[in-house]
Amino acid sequence: MKRFLLAAVIATSLSACGGVTLGKDGWMIDNTSSGGMICTYNGPIRTCRDPAQAARTQTMLAEQAATREKQQEAWVAARDAAIAKQNADRQAQIALESTPEYKAAQAAKQISSCKQTIENAREGLAHQHEIEEVSGVIDMGARRHYAEWIVSCSESIHQAWVNYKANGGTAKSIAAIN
Repeated sequence: MKRFLLAAVIATSLSACGGVTLGKDGWMIDNTSSGGMICTYNGPIRTCRDPAQAARTQTMLAEQAATREKQQEAWVAARDAAIAKQNADRQAQIALESTPEYKAAQAAKQISSCKQTIENAREGLAHQHEIEEVSGVIDMGARRHYAEWIVSCSESIHQAWVNYKANGGTAKSIAAIN
């Protein structure tokens, strides 16, 4: 309120000289001394701005804001598309994993992997036996480790075989699965 009253007093005193008009919210247009610039008076301090430059600045800022908004919209659209693709891919993966063929193939892989693990454990036991014959020392920890592999995989093979057959596996025996 003080600013407006002060501007009104100054504008009134300057308008007597001509060329100064009081605008809204305390801005004054001083056509005589500032070349059409809009000036404010705060006591003895005078601040002027060029309305044409202000309009150009406003236009530039509006264009920048519009560009940022378009970029943000493009980013959001790309993110949403990526999320939609991930969801679609996940749904397709879930659908695939629920098919009997997939379940049978996974069971066959498990059987094949366990068969390989049992073979490796038997080779490890044979190697430990050779070391025992040469050195006379028995590594009971290694033997137990290899035995645990064999027992664990034998149980897994049995369960995988049940799953394989339940999901339509066509092999006649466990030995036929490679």
